[in-house]
Amino acid sequence: MRAVIIDDESAARKSLLDLIQNHLPKINVVKSAGCLEEGVVAIVEEKPELIFLDIDMPDGTGFDLLERIDDINLNVIFTTAHEKYAHHAFKVSAIDYLLKPVNLNGLKQAIRKVEERQESTSLSDLVRLVKSPKREKIMVSTAEEVRLVDAAEVICIKADRNYCEIVLESGAKIMSTQNLAQLESRLDDSKFLRVHKSYIINFDFVEIYRKGRGGQIILTNGEMIEISRNKKNVVLEIMSKMSGR
Repeated sequence: MRAVIIDDESAARKSLLDLIQNHLPKINVVKSAGCLEEGVVAIVEEKPELIFLDIDMPDGTGFDLLERIDDINLNVIFTTAHEKYAHHAFKVSAIDYLLKPVNLNGLKQAIRKVEERQESTSLSDLVRLVKSPKREKIMVSTAEEVRLVDAAEVICIKADRNYCEIVLESGAKIMSTQNLAQLESRLDDSKFLRVHKSYIINFDFVEIYRKGRGGQIILTNGEMIEISRNKKNVVLEIMSKMSGR
């Protein structure tokens, strides 16, 4: 487990480092920092799983440091000479709160809490992965590259002479060198339908069916697509099935 020590007292940094190196071989201290600014840089550069964080430092507090770190999953063990910050520490989801001088037993217990949290997180991530639906990808060839595109993000596909324009949920458009039939064969026919000789639509983005001889589909991006007369009943059947999910 990669760790960073942030403390303005050099003696405290050395003492904690000695305890870790002599008794906790699973912890690899990759950097030490003596102030808030150095601590921020160390975390951004090293991306540790664990930080030992002092609270009172000349250029700010440990709480200030945490507010400046975005989207980094950290386990935080506070090390401080003062008990008064304990309540605040646990409010920001600290793993533990160790009073200086840090003793070996307290340190070992804190590390065990980190390990238990990681084991719990790994299990919950695995369960979430097993339960989540598989994201289907389709291979799309363009003039310059071959891309894997998330099928769930495809709103519609339009034939354009010898090419196809793939419209994505983000608003991006990809010009593919494949024809409509080639792309159609790669798509889930329970959600995608070729509603016209020149169009494939994703029913997850259908907003309105406008009645008529064949009718028209209006998609969530505002696009209006004509429906072939022989596809009208299929369109209505799929819409009916999806509305019952």
